[in-house]
Amino acid sequence: MEELSLDDLRAMVAGDMATHARVVANGEHHWDRLFQPQPASGGPFNGRNNALVTLLGFLRAKRFSIDQANIFSIWWSDTYCEPPLEPELIRETTGRFWVKWAQGNVPDDLPGGETMSPWEVWDWTRMEVEEEKLGAQSWLIPNVLSNGGLHYLSSPPGSGKTWVMCDLIRAAVFGDKWLNEFDIPQTKVLYIDEEMGVQKVLQRLRKLGMRSADGMGYLNRVGIRLDNVLDVERIVKHCQSQGIGLVLIDSLVRVHGLDENDNSQMRKLYDSFKKLLDVGITVLIAHHNRKGGTDSTVKHEGMRGAAEIVAAADMAYSVEKQANGLYRMYVTKGRLISDEDAIDVTFEIRDEDGLTKVRTLDAGARSEVITQEIRSKLIDLISGEPGISQSRLVELCGSRKSVVAATLADLESSRIVTFDKGPRNAKMYRPTGLL
Repeated sequence: MEELSLDDLRAMVAGDMATHARVVANGEHHWDRLFQPQPASGGPFNGRNNALVTLLGFLRAKRFSIDQANIFSIWWSDTYCEPPLEPELIRETTGRFWVKWAQGNVPDDLPGGETMSPWEVWDWTRMEVEEEKLGAQSWLIPNVLSNGGLHYLSSPPGSGKTWVMCDLIRAAVFGDKWLNEFDIPQTKVLYIDEEMGVQKVLQRLRKLGMRSADGMGYLNRVGIRLDNVLDVERIVKHCQSQGIGLVLIDSLVRVHGLDENDNSQMRKLYDSFKKLLDVGITVLIAHHNRKGGTDSTVKHEGMRGAAEIVAAADMAYSVEKQANGLYRMYVTKGRLISDEDAIDVTFEIRDEDGLTKVRTLDAGARSEVITQEIRSKLIDLISGEPGISQSRLVELCGSRKSVVAATLADLESSRIVTFDKGPRNAKMYRPTGLL
């Protein structure tokens, strides 16, 4: 390992000062307080041991190796601790924390982070002033996706969630209707994909009719970690420089190294999302439902993980695949809307003329479509194989026996098909020649 000087190490901790070093107008900063005398008890951190823990948190957050952290911490102790800590104690503490703390996931309190400033308590007049600054609630899609809002889309595996997100990309890039129903203005999109990979994503986007997308940016399994302040800052800067208004993340579990069942850790993750929300970017995150579902009557409790995940959301939706071939998307949390405005839509994912259509459709219309499909398929099968049995038609048609029987009865009454008696009085269907 290349040997670094103490000045090199301190410069690495400080990071890119053009980015991080901003004047702290009020209050003290933890980093400044570390480089003061640290007595055995009392002092800026109420003891030199507490100060050491804070220092090690900074070094781990900035991805220092354990060797570099030991060198720097021993120098710091010799310089500022009264009396200095034993080197062996420092090395033991560093080793323990480097195992306990995930690299880059320790809260980063370098210059430019939060400072300890006094609270500002607003009176009524100030509250009204700040309300006016915020303006009315604005929407990317009215009552569905809010500008600068955090949204979740959850479902069990194989329930159409990725198709829904890909169709949102298509609609946003071209300023079209999402799910063939919800108008969305033309909006630049960043798709952070840590789940499917570029090949599968392009296959789906092409099936939806996309052949190019000037307004879409794509990150292909690059290992984004939104619990890492540097990754978050890079995403925010990219979105601002490119004018991106919508960020889609697939999926939540892939973009952090925290414990999804720990409310305090999920609260920290929300702080990262908030950096995107604060600059007006709409965020939609794919998430998974609990295995085996839930018996709770509270809709959003079907989402996996700590309650803090959905508590932080402005809007949350669930997607379900239904027995009749339809899909359903409905609101599980609607902080920004009334119950009357909450959407609950039925949609289909259907191949048509070489493309895949993801579109809302009421159940009655869908039943009619299914009936027409089965009707055409039965006519083709009977014409291609005169004398075919009903059981064979059910097998080849891939539909329920009752649906096939009802459709055959309709074809018989329309004199499009007829049947002869076969073994054990089985109906053997053939065309009449009238079609």
